[in-house]
Amino acid sequence: MSQQHLKRSAHQWGSRKKGVLSINDVVNLGESKLTVTGDDVGKASEKAASVDLKPVTKDVLFGDVEDQEETVKPTKKPANREMSPEESAVSAILDDEDFLDEDDPFDPSESFSLKDSFDSDDEISDEEGEDVSEEDMVDEDGAEPGKKGSKEGIRDRIQSRRNRNAVRPGEEELLRSKLIQFLGGGSLLLVVLAAIFFVLFRSNDSQQMYNSALTQFQEKKYSQAISAFNTFIEAYPRNELADDARIKLGQSKIEKEISGSSDNWAEGLKQFENFVVDNRGTKGFVIEQRPILFKYADEITRGAIQSAVNTKKRDYLAIATEARKKVTAYGPESESEMKALNIELDQLYREAESAVLKQEVFDEHLKAIQEALNNNQTLVALQRRRELLNRYPDLTDNKTMKEVMGQILNKEQSLVTSEELNQAALTEERESPIPSPITIAVHTRSQTPGQSEGEAVLVQTPTSCYGLDTITGQPLWQRLTGPVKSFFPVLTDTAPEGVLYFDSHHHELNLVELHTGKLIWRQPLVSADDVPELVTGKPLVHESSIFVATDQNNLYQLDLHSGQLMVRLHFAQPLFGSPALTADEQHCLISGEQELFYYFSLRPLKCEAVSYFGHLPGDIDIPILAMGSLALITQNTGANECTLKVLRTEYPSDPSEFPDVIVPEAHENRWKSCEPSLPARETTCDSLDWKTLNLIHRLGRYGNPDLDPGWNFSVPGYE
Repeated sequence: MSQQHLKRSAHQWGSRKKGVLSINDVVNLGESKLTVTGDDVGKASEKAASVDLKPVTKDVLFGDVEDQEETVKPTKKPANREMSPEESAVSAILDDEDFLDEDDPFDPSESFSLKDSFDSDDEISDEEGEDVSEEDMVDEDGAEPGKKGSKEGIRDRIQSRRNRNAVRPGEEELLRSKLIQFLGGGSLLLVVLAAIFFVLFRSNDSQQMYNSALTQFQEKKYSQAISAFNTFIEAYPRNELADDARIKLGQSKIEKEISGSSDNWAEGLKQFENFVVDNRGTKGFVIEQRPILFKYADEITRGAIQSAVNTKKRDYLAIATEARKKVTAYGPESESEMKALNIELDQLYREAESAVLKQEVFDEHLKAIQEALNNNQTLVALQRRRELLNRYPDLTDNKTMKEVMGQILNKEQSLVTSEELNQAALTEERESPIPSPITIAVHTRSQTPGQSEGEAVLVQTPTSCYGLDTITGQPLWQRLTGPVKSFFPVLTDTAPEGVLYFDSHHHELNLVELHTGKLIWRQPLVSADDVPELVTGKPLVHESSIFVATDQNNLYQLDLHSGQLMVRLHFAQPLFGSPALTADEQHCLISGEQELFYYFSLRPLKCEAVSYFGHLPGDIDIPILAMGSLALITQNTGANECTLKVLRTEYPSDPSEFPDVIVPEAHENRWKSCEPSLPARETTCDSLDWKTLNLIHRLGRYGNPDLDPGWNFSVPGYE
């Protein structure tokens, strides 16, 4: 009987799940049948009337085998002896490899004991379960399997096989284990299932990841979108959405730089170029993305131009120029549309370029102004300021220019220095090798009807000053005034009444008696560098003090009665004209040679403010005419014309509130401007609206208009 038949029969019996065999039960084992009998059962116990198939241990089954005291002498196996059915069944079972495996549920060592074939104390176990042929059922000495010696031979053979195939712990063949095979099969199944779920999960996860990145892009969260699209492309480089993700990634990088308040047009243009290069190989990229490419190129161009206008930086113009090339490449295919677009962009570019150039000129002049201020050259700074405003008049109200004007005025005021002199005047006549001059007077009539009353009138010639008797016309005295004309002699309220004049030959200010011409005092005017000075305007005589300006940028205060030189103010430029009293009669205004007016107090003599008037050298060539709370200024504006400007002199008591820029005031009255001139002897008499200073009508014009009009003098008068 083969082992396969024995296994199948045993398992067929075991499948019926009958745990105990009774006497006379028949067990089919292949072609053999086993009948359970009770002939020898009584040898062990009356209770063992049946075969119990409940699991038992190997020690219980084979415990007594080793204790057998009886030795069986092996005999040779008869040649043709047939084994009984019971012995054949047992031998077949013992020869089955899987029957004696520890994991086999029909292992005889754990499931049942055959009491008819073995003693109750005998136990059989074969852990290795190697194949046993029918011939092996007889031992080497020929003992029959049905006898005791035969039983012991079987047990010895089983024991030897167990010892031969025994392995140490950890060295057994794991792949032969049913548990390992079960676990391996289960693991393989789990791997297959995991692979299926992994594919499904990745497919769903890729779509969710792409949708999340797309949502970030649509919500204009471009930094997050860039990170999300990068993550998607790294995770799914061959996904069907990978190309779309790369395109959206490039768009996100562009949008990040050009959208919002960043205005990083240079980086936006760079990302634009990278976007085209990275996706050029994508099928249909240029055709499908052409509208988007044109949109980005146009936006970068316009944005860079606008940034150039806002920041006044030329770098943005270079970016706009490069972006224009992209507009041309991806712009409208229609020729008319492209032409209109180019015209519009050209106009925007020119406006931006003008704004940038304006800023560059502004920065250049501002730098020059600062350098001039650092070198204490306020007039140079004002000249550069004037050049800038002549080119760009709208910068007059520019905040920076106003601050610059404040800096210039403060610097100019700081340059005005004051010095106490207390220099006494001279009272002795100057010795001269030339005798006193003799005046030749022509009398047009033989006698004068009246008698002289001792009154004198002043007359000035190009080189001398005369005192003439008012009745007889006789010259009372003569004083040389020098070759340079300065001012007409001034009558002073002194005792006796005096005449103040300037001797340009000796650079002295002289005071003589009106009626006799006798010297009261003379004061030489010399600068701190010992340079002789010339007077540049009519002196102001006020409250026993004389205030006079010179060509060496000095303003002097002298005592009227003693001629003592008291204080000297030194300015950064020459002063012109006579100081004009303000409305409070405690301050004066005086014009500088150009650009500036100076505001100073009389006691003490101190410059308290500097204001900008904006005149050029030679514009103001006659003294300021003070008229109470107003001051009239004649400013030459051309070869044959001038402008009358009226200033209100009611200035605040706090010098810090003095205006930086003097603005002419308006008045409701009308004034006539009479302008006699020499040597043309041309006279105009104009009527002007005081409020607007517009010419109403010209009353008369006399003289030769082709001759040089010469010096102009203006005097006020009501119409």
